[in-house]
Amino acid sequence: MLNSGPVVSIVMAVYNTELFLTDSVGSLLAQTFQDWELICIDDGSSDGSLKILRNFESVDSRIRVVTRPNTGLARARNEGIALSRGRYIAIMDSDDVALSERLWRQVEYMELHTDCVALGAAVRVVGPDLMPIVDEAKPLDHETIDRQTLAGSGAAIREPVVMLRTQAVRQIGGYCEDYSTHLETDLFLRLAEAGGRLANLPNTLLLYRLRAGSDSLMKRAQAKEFEQKVVRAARIRRGMSVGPQVRTEKPSTYHDNGRGSWALWSHYAFNGGYQTTAIRYAWRALRSEPFQLSSWKAMFRPYLRGRPKTRISR
Repeated sequence: MLNSGPVVSIVMAVYNTELFLTDSVGSLLAQTFQDWELICIDDGSSDGSLKILRNFESVDSRIRVVTRPNTGLARARNEGIALSRGRYIAIMDSDDVALSERLWRQVEYMELHTDCVALGAAVRVVGPDLMPIVDEAKPLDHETIDRQTLAGSGAAIREPVVMLRTQAVRQIGGYCEDYSTHLETDLFLRLAEAGGRLANLPNTLLLYRLRAGSDSLMKRAQAKEFEQKVVRAARIRRGMSVGPQVRTEKPSTYHDNGRGSWALWSHYAFNGGYQTTAIRYAWRALRSEPFQLSSWKAMFRPYLRGRPKTRISR
């Protein structure tokens, strides 16, 4: 069945991203590599996302839209994987933008390196309006990626830019639906344990968008809990020593309304060397939250400090 389909199946889980969806799908239509299908799983969106997807589906036969009630990201991605006909699966988030050479460069590498089961790339982190914040370089070799992933960093490969070998992903059962975060950490660890190699390309192939209310802004305590669970399970599978039992956190009710994001993104942009973005986002922070110290720090940071070092993680 895989041989009768396209080379690449792009799997996109969609949930209430109508503001960004046209950019995201449009970036796939503009790829230099065109032998692909796009499987969009509308995960119970309540905004105009489904209408946008149906419009794309009506004009391009390579696009297939499946809609049903909300079940969560892991199950949506697994449904897309089950429907995929390509020998490679490209994961794509519905708010990010793929640069035009993404699929071509990744397919070329995967064809030449048949032991590679998951291939990422460098990304440019951008704001909601696509203004640049920081360029992220990633480790290129399997050993470093696996070591960082086992330490809890799913960002050693950015999931929205990963290309997976379909057969390998299906053999390990796809995404674990027991986790609500760090799905990629668990997936990459299990792929490596099955004997596959992990890699990144040095090329920047994706605009990775930060936005208010996204998973990247969820409460840190809850995210840390899932990270510990994923890493602990992997260490047990590998016969390694494990730490103390993970402390159970109460379910988070955190929801970011966006007002507190501009100061943080200004800080990231300052560290990333994008001073124009840092200043523009500082002004937005000051307008939205004028009585917050973080807003004033963002405003004066470019004038009072040298360039510090920081790291953005999802």
